[in-house]
Amino acid sequence: VLAIARTAREQGDLRAIALAQRDVAAANDVDEILSRVVSHAALTFSAKGAWIERRDRRGVPTLSHMHGVTVRRELATIDVPLDDATALVAGFAARDEHREALVADLAAHARPLLAAAKERAKLREQIETATRLADGLRALSGETEISGVLTRIVVMAASLGGAATLVRRSDGGVLAGDALPASLVSFVRDTRPPIVVTDGSFTGTDGRRLTAVAAASAGPGLVIVLVSPEREIEAPSLRALELIGAVAGGVLARMGERDVATRERAELREETERLQTELRSREETLASTVHELRTPLTSVTAYGQLISRNLQSALQQLAQLDRLIGDLRRDAVPALTLAETDLLKQVKDAAQRQRLLTSANVTVAAEGEGPFVVRADVGRLGQVLDNLLGNAVKFSPKDAPIDVAVRRVEEVVLVSIVDEGRGLSNEDLERVFERYYRSASTSADVPGLGIGLAVSRDIVTAHGGRIWAESAGVGRGSTFTIALPAVAKTSNAEVR
Repeated sequence: VLAIARTAREQGDLRAIALAQRDVAAANDVDEILSRVVSHAALTFSAKGAWIERRDRRGVPTLSHMHGVTVRRELATIDVPLDDATALVAGFAARDEHREALVADLAAHARPLLAAAKERAKLREQIETATRLADGLRALSGETEISGVLTRIVVMAASLGGAATLVRRSDGGVLAGDALPASLVSFVRDTRPPIVVTDGSFTGTDGRRLTAVAAASAGPGLVIVLVSPEREIEAPSLRALELIGAVAGGVLARMGERDVATRERAELREETERLQTELRSREETLASTVHELRTPLTSVTAYGQLISRNLQSALQQLAQLDRLIGDLRRDAVPALTLAETDLLKQVKDAAQRQRLLTSANVTVAAEGEGPFVVRADVGRLGQVLDNLLGNAVKFSPKDAPIDVAVRRVEEVVLVSIVDEGRGLSNEDLERVFERYYRSASTSADVPGLGIGLAVSRDIVTAHGGRIWAESAGVGRGSTFTIALPAVAKTSNAEVR
């Protein structure tokens, strides 16, 4: 009977251990294997309590997959190692070598299964990490802003497991990521990466002890730091961190070169524009002065024929020619030399010059008694009058009358030059004083550069006056008017 009973018990134990082994072997991952081992220790082999106990590098135990009573002093326990840091703990109400042996056999069967599952999990994690890393690096290469690059560096590093921070080694400044404790920043500044620290010597900003810390270079002067509160950072993760830092360093260097090139290009463009503006200004001054040289030269030629009667006028034109040549050499209009002068007399002199040059039909009339005294630069004022009268003659039919009226209205002396020439359109009236502007209706058959009126406006404005044009339309003549401040009527100053 004893033999039969023993045989039946052994057969039942064999059947139970076989079923338990088959069930554990069917588990798909580490967590499921551990859960099934604990369940069979308690339910199949009658342990009063069972659990998995893990110990970290400092020997601190952590319990998981608990089933039943987990207080050691209440049980007769056995510890069966599953790997270097993990053990199955089973507790019975009293010592039972037979059942303890069955639990040990089950743990021995689970040990290679657990190692294989861990290896599969590690390979799966490495594949997932590599995939995330590849996606992140592709996205990193497409970033156009430094802030985006820094953010992606931190995100990719954190995907390796933990929290990531990008630190500047020169001063420990955090460029992106989570804050670091001062002791860790000091360590990073004094250490040459790559490096992994797993001795638990650092604590996080929350006071928790860090399981592992890794650092890798991210280009000149930059370090990417990965901290893990709970899990170790293994060699593959460190290599991935180095790869992230190397690619990030290259991208940052490229963007730095791009920013330098952009800044230099902008500076070069500004310098080019400045030089172009200066050159354009010089060309305009040169063109204006050359244009104005023609009038006094022509006047001198005409006065040369009548030198005995017009010596003073010829000398004045030579003086104006000398001033214009001086303007050409200086590329700028000199300061005005102001004196009180009779504007009516200056208009009559300019009209006489036109008669001598072109035999034009120019008449001058004074409206009112005056006086018509203004403070002006006589040479520059004559230049304006010559420009306006010359234009009136050029754009009028031969022998057409040119009427000039001089009048005083309160504290302003006005000179109006009226012709019966081609007239001006509305667009011409808006732009006639622009430098180089010429009306489309006249530019083809009347020579000129479109400079004289612009120069005249500048001179009148410098005298504190105004100049404007009026016209009833194309083919209906034009009127150009100058308004200059009058000298007070009570002035006893000498009039030139």
